Amino acid sequence: MSGTVVAAMVARARKRIEWHFVSAGATRKETAIAFERPAGRLERRVFDRMVAFGAIEKTPAGTFWLVEKRLGDFRKGVTDVEEEEEEEEECVSVSLSFSLSLSLSLSW
Repeated sequence: MSGTVVAAMVARARKRIEWHFVSAGATRKETAIAFERPAGRLERRVFDRMVAFGAIEKTPAGTFWLVEKRLGDFRKGVTDVEEEEEEEEECVSVSLSFSLSLSLSLSW
């Protein structure tokens, strides 16, 4: 998968998560909402990164809120998620190529 496609997928996942909090008004600690980690792998990873970065904060009560001041910085630094996705895909591709080459050489 190309970097552009992965970047678009990451941006879409981030926007869905942002929309959830903004539409619920959860942009302050006082208005935090209950939120379950997304089921989808990419959205879950983006959500976890947003929490680790501080773009989303968890309250002591276990609710979450979107920290808009940190969100802009997160958007600028989100490329490390995209690079990890590309590295994983390259590893799978190399592994499959090696397996195919090995099986072809053993069959001759």
